[in-house]
Amino acid sequence: MKKIKYLLACLLLILAFPLNVFAEGGIYVSTTSISFTEGGTGSFSISASNAAGRVNISGNGVSVSQGSVWLDNSSTTITVSAGSAGSGTVNVQCVDASTYEEEDINCNYTIYVTVNAKPAPQPEPQPQPQPQPQPQPQPEQPKEEQKGEEKKEEEKPKEEETKEPELTEEEKKHNKAVDLVKKAELTKQQEDVDAAKKAVDELELNEEKYELLERLLKVQEQINKCPKCETTKCTSGNKLWKYLSIVLLILLIIETIFIVIREKKYRSSTNDRIIKKDYPKKGSKKEKEEIEVLDK
Repeated sequence: MKKIKYLLACLLLILAFPLNVFAEGGIYVSTTSISFTEGGTGSFSISASNAAGRVNISGNGVSVSQGSVWLDNSSTTITVSAGSAGSGTVNVQCVDASTYEEEDINCNYTIYVTVNAKPAPQPEPQPQPQPQPQPQPQPEQPKEEQKGEEKKEEEKPKEEETKEPELTEEEKKHNKAVDLVKKAELTKQQEDVDAAKKAVDELELNEEKYELLERLLKVQEQINKCPKCETTKCTSGNKLWKYLSIVLLILLIIETIFIVIREKKYRSSTNDRIIKKDYPKKGSKKEKEEIEVLDK
């Protein structure tokens, strides 16, 4: 019974004060060889597992980013570089390092470094000159044919310049309506006015349509103001004929007056000639005879 109690007491002591058990400690490197291209860099890592201490890093023929580091159950990365192609080494040595179980650590690692040369730049492929096609000689043409072709070539750009852009249907209708309105204004015939109004009615509503309708309305008013005309014509020619008639009448009156005046002058000159010719002289026989006849 006492033995059982003693064992239970030992178990309780063990559970109350647990023992710290550590894994095997040390300082390690990630690789023993590095390779990179000239002008580039390489790297490796140093780690401490359940250990702590100082580590010195040195390079032979290469450069290292750090010369000494302190590790305490941690890790670090060392960068290696070189100025030219070739080979070198990196030495990693533990100084004043020990495990968590207070065991000294004496580590010494050598990492071999290979620096490869840059590949020579390849020349860019240059395009090869392609032979240009040479114009084939054309048979000589007669001078007349050459002149004809030259004229055709000169006329082509002129024709292209004179080509007017194609009109839309609405533009064609508008031009037709304008032409009919102008015709109605010149002729002043009811038929032309009706045709122009029909063409204007087909246009879309805009200011130009209103202007054309106003022009037709003026023509219609002129036609309505001429009811005495035998036909529907009432052109400006009627006014011109009136002016010509008045001028002719005035000329006729002037000519009549001139004729009357000329007739009077002619008669007076004739009478004077008769008197001078037939009237007897004083004391003549004829005068005496006439006096006797008058006395009888």
